[in-house]
Amino acid sequence: SAVGTTFAGTPLRRSEVVGMPLRPELLSLDRGATRAEAAAYFGLDTERPVLLVFGGSLGARRLNEAFGQAWPEVTAAGWQLLHAVGERAELVDPGADGYRVVPYLDRMDLALALADLVVSRAGAATVSELTALGIPAVYVPYAVGNGEQALNAASVVAAGAARLIPDAEFTAERVRTEIVPFLQRCGDRTALFELLLHGVGLPPVARRSDPRFRETDYSVSLRRTPAQSNVLLGALACIDGDRAAAES
Repeated sequence: SAVGTTFAGTPLRRSEVVGMPLRPELLSLDRGATRAEAAAYFGLDTERPVLLVFGGSLGARRLNEAFGQAWPEVTAAGWQLLHAVGERAELVDPGADGYRVVPYLDRMDLALALADLVVSRAGAATVSELTALGIPAVYVPYAVGNGEQALNAASVVAAGAARLIPDAEFTAERVRTEIVPFLQRCGDRTALFELLLHGVGLPPVARRSDPRFRETDYSVSLRRTPAQSNVLLGALACIDGDRAAAES
């Protein structure tokens, strides 16, 4: 017998990483072909990069407070911001160009088709879906329980495909000093990120037919070829440039 796990590093004997079952609408999502439809749906410009921020159906207060104050810097960096604040959030939509506030993402497929970078919590489904779709992310793990959200994102962060910022440290100032400089430097690096993550979420076709597991589609653990590793170095150079600038 064997045990299927979602993420590498799960300490279970005789386990094999198979990933998490993904929703059919995400498995068939063609982000490039759907981008124009997605931009029209959310009232954004298809030609400008989009930062997607969300924290679940009820939102995430920490993310809302930070971006509720720092959104002008995000849009000034040339990015648009699609911000799902939650159904009970008190954040007021300023009605600004390039800043779209919605209570809930009823078309997550379109939101993910439009996103060039995501800031979110690090639930298992979120990490699996973003990895499978090849979308880079900044994860802010929910600070409850035994720290499982940080563990969910650990392998993606270790591979250089995401950043992690602790919940207690995620403030408007942190957005301004770390995320905004990243947007300014890497706003034209979407193709680089796509190449970096293409193959990170390769569907394990053989494993899908393994009789030990149900017939479904899975996200998978991180794998890198030498070519992808070279691309990773380019992405990290962009990130390290942000860090060096912030420390100088």
